[in-house]
Order: sequence, then structure tokens, then C-alpha cells
Amino acid sequence: MIALTRQARLSNLVPPVNSIILGFLLWGNVPTTALIVWVGLVWASSVIRWQMYRHYDAAVARGAGYEPNWRAIWTGVHLVAGVIWGIGSIILFTQDNFLIQAYLVIFVLGMGAGAAASFAPFFPALVAYLVPLTVPIAGILVTQESTESTVLGVSGFVFLIALVLLGRAANRSFSESFRLGAENETLARGLKLTQHRLEGALDSMSDAFGLFDAEDNLVESNDKFRQLLPAVAPDASQPMSYAQFLRALAADGRVVDVDVDEHTVEWIEDLQRLRRLGSMPIEIALVDGTWLQLNDAPTEDGGTVTTLSDITDMKRHQVELSDSEQRFRDFTSAASDWVWELDAECRFTHVSGRFSEVSGRSGDYLIGHKIHDKPSVGSQDEWNRLIGALDTRQPFRNIRVQRPHENGQAYHFLVNGRPMFGSSGQFLGYRGTGTDITAMVLAEERAREAQSRLFDAIESIPAGLVLFDELGQLILWNSRAPEYFPGASSRIVAGSTFEHLMRGSAENGAVADISDQTEA
Repeated sequence: MIALTRQARLSNLVPPVNSIILGFLLWGNVPTTALIVWVGLVWASSVIRWQMYRHYDAAVARGAGYEPNWRAIWTGVHLVAGVIWGIGSIILFTQDNFLIQAYLVIFVLGMGAGAAASFAPFFPALVAYLVPLTVPIAGILVTQESTESTVLGVSGFVFLIALVLLGRAANRSFSESFRLGAENETLARGLKLTQHRLEGALDSMSDAFGLFDAEDNLVESNDKFRQLLPAVAPDASQPMSYAQFLRALAADGRVVDVDVDEHTVEWIEDLQRLRRLGSMPIEIALVDGTWLQLNDAPTEDGGTVTTLSDITDMKRHQVELSDSEQRFRDFTSAASDWVWELDAECRFTHVSGRFSEVSGRSGDYLIGHKIHDKPSVGSQDEWNRLIGALDTRQPFRNIRVQRPHENGQAYHFLVNGRPMFGSSGQFLGYRGTGTDITAMVLAEERAREAQSRLFDAIESIPAGLVLFDELGQLILWNSRAPEYFPGASSRIVAGSTFEHLMRGSAENGAVADISDQTEA
């Protein structure tokens, strides 16, 4: 487009020059004022066209120039130029000088040919310029009586028609070329915009991104990727291979345990082997404490998308979680408790701690079973209290449960539990603890047995027996004791003193010789 307007600019210099030549030839043969006015109009039209071409070039440089307003400007400006030359032709052709007329015809037709070559963008402007430029000359020549003039005039009309047809063909060709060029320009701008957006999206990623082609050469990367490889200078003539990328990543001993060339080679070979086996992602520890996760994904054309994610925070959280879990395991193993969990169906999903030691069975013994399927062999009231709490999804505490040990003996424990609910209120199950109380229960049983044996021994004594503590309060007696405190059997209760018992007997007259002493 700019080349066409440059050609039009050059052709625009011809009319002013030729107007001076014709003015010199016609000076004194035509009215001087008319000649000067005509030469001035020719120069004015050239100046107007020159200004239009200058602004038009600027519009084309901006990607415009084919809008309807430019079509109207081209048509109007060149119509004015054509009319000015048409007026001049009428003035000049009043002279009966065939040489001047022939010169003018050749000059006018030459300008028309130049216009046909230069005005391809706007066909209406070509017509608006050619018709007033050539019709007056050709018409005057045809009306003259000489054969030469008639032939010259007819040739002018034929040439006009030929120029219009050529201009139309050029316009169609140019329009198609312009359309294709505009489409290509639009596609190029769209592609550039898409590329810019893609680069912006890649650079905004939190992960380092690299795209390798089917030959394993790096073809695209984002800022994060380039920042990880500060020692690598971009070189379009020598694309970076995947192995070179790994070597750059491990440069200067940045990777833990990869601090010499031999180690670097082995490390790269190991990663390449894992990559071929599809054992991705791979975690990489850097000496500065950073952890990276290297991952690959194949593309449809045989290439590879490689990402490097900073997982330092995740690894730190994993270590913290592992330490926390270890502390929890240490606490539970040191205590007499174990931890258990039930799902929404009250099936065991987790059992840890000292359960295996206490029960003689692995925690897997309970996994998958409902707690209802493992009833207590002890107090049924306690078991019913536990089942009732589970059915109503209520917390429970210190419920005694007894179950048979693997060795055939019984073990006893207390269970505590709380229901778990989700964020929307849905029931998730139970979580709680079990506490081994077998030793305490056995101690209670031994105490009861010892007490029973003591009672049996006391009852076997043929005389009455009462036992007072250091405060003088009754703590133990046998069934014969009331015989020795007649009338005071109702006072033989724990906490009674000897004096209280004797007074009871005296008040009932069972001890006659003590009544006076009791009064005293």
C-alpha cells in the first residue's frame, strides 16, 4: 500500500512540471490571466494530493487506510485534479496547433496510465480522475475536421476505456491481496497477542515450566524456570537439552549429595532412567534447604512438559506431622491408653497404642468389625450404657468393658469416646481411648477375697469378737458380739464406741451393777 502511494507521489510531480512547460509554450497565445490561474490550480491540486498521500501513509503504518472515509477522500481529491486538467484542456485545445494538441494528449494519457497503476486501492478515485482528465481532450479532437485529430480523439476514448478496465482489474487484484494481507495481519496480531498472553500466563505460574520438543530440546520456558538456572545464558543457536537442563540444575553443588562431576553424571543418569521408566514425580533436595518436585508430562507431538514445584513448605509440614505422630505414638505407648476410631457405621477403622499388649491380639483383629459385634463379657448394664450412647451419638466416659484375653484370661478396660461430625453436621463416627484397668480389677478382687477370708475366720471364733480402731470406734465384729452386749445389739454398728455399747446394755438393765457407774 505504501509503495503504491509512493508511486502516486512521483506521478504527482509530473503535472506541475508539465504545466510550466505548457505555460511557456502558450505564453502570449492565450489569455495570460487564464493561463496563470490554470497553472496555479494544477499546482494546488498537486499540493492537496501530496498532503493526502502523506496522511494516508501514516494511516497505513497504523494498520488502517482502507476505511470508507479514505475512499471518499481519494475520490474527491482526484476528482478535483481531473476537473482542473479538463478545464486546462478546453483552454489549450482552442489553439489550432496539432503539435501542442498531440503533446497534450500524450501527456494526459500518460498521467492517466500512471493513475491506473497508482490508484489500485480505490477504483472510484481512478474513474473520478480519468473521466474529466481525458473526455474533454478526446471530445475536442473528435469534433475537429482533420483526420489526424479525429483518429487521435478516438484513440483517446479507446485508451480511456482500456485504462478503466485495467484499473478495475488492478483494483480487484489489489482488493484480494489487501484482504489476504489484512487477514494475515489480523492473524499475526492475534497470534502475537495469544503468545503474549501465554507467556504472561506461564510467567504467573507458581511452578517452573519448561517445554521440550521431541528431540528433548528446550523450546519454551517461564521466568521461574529461568530463575532456577541462573548459570545458563540463552543461546538460540544451541538449544538446551534435557540432560543439560539437569546439569545446570545441579551446577555448583546446589543439589544435596551431588557436589562433584562424577556424582553429577550419576545423578543425571539416574534421573533419566527414572524418567524413561515413568517414575515421576521426583523430589530433589537443594543444599539451601529448598525441596523441588520434578515432574514430566508427554505432549501429543512427542515432546515433554516439565514442571518444577517448590515443595519446601510441604516437606516441612510432613516433618512436623511425622514428629507430631511420633510424639503421639511415644505418649500412647508410654501410657496405659490406646486410641481407637469408628466410622459412621460404628466399624473400627483405627486402633493403636497398647491394645495389642493388653488384649494379646493385633489391632487388625478389630478393623472392619462393628463395635456391637465385640460385646463385653462383664456387666451387661455397662455394655447397654455404651450401646445406648452410640445409638444416640452421645459422648460417654469410664464405661467398664471386659473381654477374654488371647491366653484365655479376662482383661478389663475403661472406654471414653466422643462423636465426630462434619462441617455440615453429618455424623462421621467416633474417636476415643481405652484404658487398661486389669491390674486394678484384679487387686479389687484379691482385696474382696482377703476380706471374705477374714470374715470367715472371725465367724469361726467360738466367742464374741469386737475390734476398735485407734480412735476407739468399732470397725469389725462377729455374729456372737451381741451376746456380750445384751440389750445393745442395735448399737453394734461401725463407728460405735465401747462406752456407747456399754451404756446401751446398762440402759436396758442388762448390766445391773453398772447403772450407778453410768450415772456418774
